[in-house]
Amino acid sequence: MNKITKICILITFSLLFISLSLCIMILFNASDDLTAKIYQNGELLYSINLDEIDEPYEIVITGEQGESNTISLRPGEIGITHANCPDKLCVNAGYIHNKLLPITCLPNHIIIQIEQSTNVNDSGDEVDGLAY
Repeated sequence: MNKITKICILITFSLLFISLSLCIMILFNASDDLTAKIYQNGELLYSINLDEIDEPYEIVITGEQGESNTISLRPGEIGITHANCPDKLCVNAGYIHNKLLPITCLPNHIIIQIEQSTNVNDSGDEVDGLAY
């Protein structure tokens, strides 16, 4: 192998390692105070702290035209388990337990997203997107 090939391989493996490390940090970030926010037609219907759920329960949301979605909540996660929309993509999304991807039911105008409660850092040295 010549020197250029070795350098390209080293750079490739370095980038792969960095990308894998970032993915692991994002996916396994142990964050407390996750709040599920349930919206219909852009209006916030429910804000539920997923860490405070002890027993599973369900919420049924009914729309203007009689459409309905059954939302199931379990400790640390939320999902749509029944919907009368034709494609059932929201049901097939399963349960979510982090803020990476929301669940949407476009025919019934429902969005479920998880947000991490913000803890105010009194020291003011918290890094944000504008710092970079």
